[in-house]
Amino acid sequence: LLSYATSSNFLFTTMSESERSDVFMLFERYPVKAGDVVVRQAEPGDYFYVVESGQYDVFVQSGMDPPLLVHTYSSASGQPVLRLYAGQYFGERALLTSAKRAANVVASGRVTLLAISRSRFESALGPLQDGVSSTVEVVWGGRVGV
Repeated sequence: LLSYATSSNFLFTTMSESERSDVFMLFERYPVKAGDVVVRQAEPGDYFYVVESGQYDVFVQSGMDPPLLVHTYSSASGQPVLRLYAGQYFGERALLTSAKRAANVVASGRVTLLAISRSRFESALGPLQDGVSSTVEVVWGGRVGV
């Protein structure tokens, strides 16, 4: 599942299969109850998550200063902006920066997450850090943490 979920994620595409396997060994499994808030908007990020099972809703609260666009889907107030299912991921910026989270992620049922902290990711990254940083410059236009 981790290999599939991260196959198109820019943080993992610069790694060899062996390096990805080493990082995958550092993920931990977290069961989550319905209604639990996994990520809170405007709080610093420190984990990257892959949905192992279940469904999560992503909500954006208005009135942020400055406002952050996290997805181009529109939603009525209180409705999910996006739904995440098994094999999808969120929180990848948290592996590189403690920038504030751009949305709330809420479990919509009994679900399971696979997660890795920034510190564990960095410890495994070692010499790959320069390659990942270069990729971030291209993907995020040098605006890490924005």
